[in-house]
Amino acid sequence: KIEKLNHDKLTEISELTRMSRQLENHLGELNKVNMTIFDMVEQFLVICDSEFNIQMANKAILNRLGYQLDQLQNKPFQELIISSKDQNVNYENELEKLKLSTSEPVFLTIKMHSSNPDAAEYMSIQSILLANGNYLCIGKAVNDEIALQSNILRKNRELEYINQINSALISNWDITALLDNIIKRIDYLFNISASGIYVNDETNGWLLRAYASKYL
Repeated sequence: KIEKLNHDKLTEISELTRMSRQLENHLGELNKVNMTIFDMVEQFLVICDSEFNIQMANKAILNRLGYQLDQLQNKPFQELIISSKDQNVNYENELEKLKLSTSEPVFLTIKMHSSNPDAAEYMSIQSILLANGNYLCIGKAVNDEIALQSNILRKNRELEYINQINSALISNWDITALLDNIIKRIDYLFNISASGIYVNDETNGWLLRAYASKYL
């Protein structure tokens, strides 16, 4: 009975060991998948521990700031912050706001890895407190956001001009006013230096009916 009991226990231990190894392998594969996704995200991602020491950073922010991962690991996040000349901004308070993990972004000037000591990126950063006590910091470059907003405004303006051209085509304007209106819109849309519209008249051939130039 003792031998059988020992055999059963050894079998049970062996099975538990096998299951533990399978679980470790599964967790390892999941971790690889998570890290792949982590690096594929275009937003800037940084994982900090409870003391806000950097543990991980994705490729997006490493490439943008010019760092290698080993240059940032275990580095206090605060050491990347460049103090502002604006006396109204207290960056220690801003870092504390990040630790509160609120929905409001914090705006910080982050030091770049460069021979130029003033090289930096102005970012808006939000943080999420994870279940294990770490913080996931999600950042965006403010200049990128401004460029995106400018592009959206330009696209909206272009759509407005195209709609104006369509309205002009179905209007009762005379041909000269119609073509003049259209060419001014085309000049804006394509950002060209000069443009003209020619109309083929059966009697006089090709005639210039509308013209626009940045130099006139």
